[in-house]
Amino acid sequence: MSGPTPVYFKDIWALGPQENTGMDCPGRFPNGFMNRVMDKWGKGKADKLMLFSGTFHEPGWVTVDIRPKMEPTVVANCEDLPFPAASFDLVILDPPYSKEEARDLYELPYVHMGKALNEAARVLRPGGTMCLLHRVIPECWRGMSKDFRQLQIIAIVGMFFATSNSSIRALTVWRKRNDMTAFFEPAEQSVEVD
Repeated sequence: MSGPTPVYFKDIWALGPQENTGMDCPGRFPNGFMNRVMDKWGKGKADKLMLFSGTFHEPGWVTVDIRPKMEPTVVANCEDLPFPAASFDLVILDPPYSKEEARDLYELPYVHMGKALNEAARVLRPGGTMCLLHRVIPECWRGMSKDFRQLQIIAIVGMFFATSNSSIRALTVWRKRNDMTAFFEPAEQSVEVD
């Protein structure tokens, strides 16, 4: 018998090809991605923020991108957001996945992921949900903020295009606890039986 394992949602999603929005922007969400995210974690979320928004434009969302030509709600660097703390119930990040992709696809320097994650956690309300679509699952790093340490992973989903040989991406989903004392309380646990 092994030790206790935290309980969180795990799945693999095979999604359709990216939708053509008519705008020249690579790296759009796979078809069906946002519907699944909203069905699972977005219900009842009033204040929603999309970081690195690109061509994403949906009613009810505040979008942030550093490129004015993408016509976001706010043009800003996601490493330094112009919002007060605890402003949003749902924050989604979809940054470039590497220095090469940032340079070759978007003609931008690669984002400092630690700063962007710290900022996303800062503007997330306690009880809110934060999602990161990337190839890595960040859990901790040097320079992690107090706000990020209040996050608890509630889901990890592997994702790939069902119609191509694309690389798999990870969707990491966190919930923000009210304060740090919650980390010292026993969490729900499941035990594997051999």
